[in-house]
This record gives sequence, structure tokens and C-alpha cells, in this order.
Amino acid sequence: MGILGSIGQKLISFDHSRHPQPRRKALYLICEPGWPNYGDELIAREWLRYISSIDPDLPVILDCNRPGSAAAILYGIHKNLVCVDTIARLTFENEFVKGDHTLESVSEISSAVRQALDWQGGNPHYASGVKLLEDALAGVHFLGGGYLNGTWKPNLARLELGRWATDHGIPAIATGLGLMPLSKDDLAYINAVFERFDYVGVRDADTYEALNGVRNLHLDVDDCFVNGLDDCIQTDAIELLPEYMVCVQHEFCCDSSLVFDAVDRTLKAWGVKPGIDLVGVVECNPIIDRYIYDYLIDRGYSLRFYPTLELLSEGLPVRCDQKWISSRYHPHLVASSFGCSGAFINVDKEYYPIKQNAVLRMGSRWNQISLESIPEVPGFGFEDLDSRDRYRDRIRSSVSDFYKRILDC
Repeated sequence: MGILGSIGQKLISFDHSRHPQPRRKALYLICEPGWPNYGDELIAREWLRYISSIDPDLPVILDCNRPGSAAAILYGIHKNLVCVDTIARLTFENEFVKGDHTLESVSEISSAVRQALDWQGGNPHYASGVKLLEDALAGVHFLGGGYLNGTWKPNLARLELGRWATDHGIPAIATGLGLMPLSKDDLAYINAVFERFDYVGVRDADTYEALNGVRNLHLDVDDCFVNGLDDCIQTDAIELLPEYMVCVQHEFCCDSSLVFDAVDRTLKAWGVKPGIDLVGVVECNPIIDRYIYDYLIDRGYSLRFYPTLELLSEGLPVRCDQKWISSRYHPHLVASSFGCSGAFINVDKEYYPIKQNAVLRMGSRWNQISLESIPEVPGFGFEDLDSRDRYRDRIRSSVSDFYKRILDC
């Protein structure tokens, strides 16, 4: 009897301890690290560094499509980071996602997301994630990048979380977004959603003009500048970095052989001697950015390959006297902001020209490579290298009210 009584007391004590103490509410980030793709990882990492600097104890929940990979890539940057895929999964796992995203309706997809957010039974597989939103949300920040646009309707429907949050008195902001291309229906949905946001910042003029009637809309710069790109480039043995750098992708190209041939002709126009001069090849997106390496090897070039993992662990291989050729947006932006000269090439007609023009607006003076016209010399990088610090201060100022409110929760 004494033994049973003792066990009973322990059970009662254990049950009582299962009621957790109230925890501090969390900042919720929507972004897209984890593929990996250099620009998305850079933006997520830099925001986490900033958040850690202003409040290392703030709980942060990061929502993306590949939370396991994102958690590994971002490990150690913020001690209270948790990666989930609640919103990312809700946008893809519903009856309105057809597989051909051009035929989908963002309004229909977002309605399914809203149903799940309003009623945990709306998608019971993610009820725990929805309950976390209900119980622990201090604010929602949609980080910058090009992952939200009309090409991928489910991604665009993630914005529904911002409208749901503001309907519940929770602040929501977006910074540094590049939303184009957008259909007429996409635009109507975004305008309605953004009217509820506390702040909307976009990084390119085309997006800004498309959303011109939105309240609290601002034409900003890319989110990667939130810390002035401090510690974002390689610092060890920079004298060994190649003078010529190439970052050209295989995806989006209607005919990659024509794009690669233009790169070959540009390198030769700039005086690069195959087999003699070392050329660095940067991979921002695993495998997809490797094809140009094989192409140039077959044409006799001496190459040094920089895999995505090295970019994420060591930084972009940049030194100010380099000459770059890039189809990728963030290598163009980062390299030119450190003074590198170069040229960019557009691999499609709708998505990348807007991105590259945004870099020119922020300060790059690189020349453009077309399939018909090869620049004889690279264009200059940023004229004012202090722009990085000014952009840092500008971004931080734009989010100061939001983060003050978050930290006061």
C-alpha cells in the first residue's frame, strides 16, 4: 500500500509538471533557403545574423519548403531558430494545385491555405504547425528574393499568412521582394493582401510599378545588404582567386549551347587564353550551374570550380580586380558592389532581365552580353563602394518599427 501510494504521488507530481510555463512569442520568417540556391541562403543567413545581433534570445521560426536542409545550412547562426514547412506545405498540398502552375489560381490556393489557418481540421496533417501559429506568433516577416512570383502560384499563396496574421492583430511585413512576372489575377490577389501589411518593400522597379497603388509600398534594395555584406566574401588566400570568374546557369535557357558559346566568345574577347589563364566557375545552384564548367573544359580552359557548399561555408570568391560573367543575380550584385567589373547575360526574356536591371539600378555598371553582341571589355562595378553601408542602414531603418514591436512582445 505504501509502495502504491508512493507511485501515485509520483504520478500526480509528473502530471502537474506537464503544464509548461508560457514561452516568449516568436518571429515567423517566410523565405526559401534549403534547396540550396546561393541567393536564398545568403538572404536568410544575413537576416538571421541581424536578428541575432539585436536579440539573440528571440525565438525564430523559419518556414520554407526544405526545412531539414535549411536547418543544416543555417545551423549555429541563431541559437533559437526552428525550421518548419507548415505554410510551404499548405500551399502545395491542396486540391487546387494542378502541377502545371500556369493553369492554377493563386486565389483558389490561398483560400485552401486560409481554411487550414482558420480551422485546424482544414489540413489535419499540419494542425500542429497551425496551432503553433495561433499560440506563438509575434510577427511575420516575408524575406526578400524572387521565390514569390506568378510562375510558381503556390509560392505566391504563402502571402495569405500575412493577411491572416494582420486579421488577428499580428504585424506582417515584406522586404526586398521581386514578384514579377505576375498575371492580372495574381496582381489582384497581391494588391488585396498587401493592403493589410504594415510595410511592403520590393527590390525592382517593375514590381514597384505593378503594385503602385498599394499602401505602404516602397522601392527598396536587395535584402542581402542588411549587414552591408560584411563577412560574405572569401577572405583567405584571396591572391589565389582567379582574375576571371564565370557563373552561368543551365536552367531557364531556351538553348544553353548558344548562351555558353557567348560566354566562350566573351572570355576570348577579353584576352583570356584557354589552357593558360585560370578561370573560376561558380556554382550557385547545385548541378544546374555545373554544365558551363564541362562546356569550358571541352574548349581547353583551365578552370577552378567553386561548388555551392564552398560559397555557403566560405563566401563568394570575390576580389575587387576580377572580371565576371554572370547570368545569376546575386553574384552580379555582390561582386559588382565590391568593385568587380564584368558583364551579365540574360537567359530568358521575362524573369532575369528584371533582376539584372535591378542590380544596375542599385549601382552596377556591368555591360550586357547578348547572343549577337559581345562586349569587348567588361563594365565597371559600383562607383561608390560605400553603397553597401548605406543600403544596410536603409534596410534596418525600414524594419525598425516592426522589430521594436516584436522585441516588446
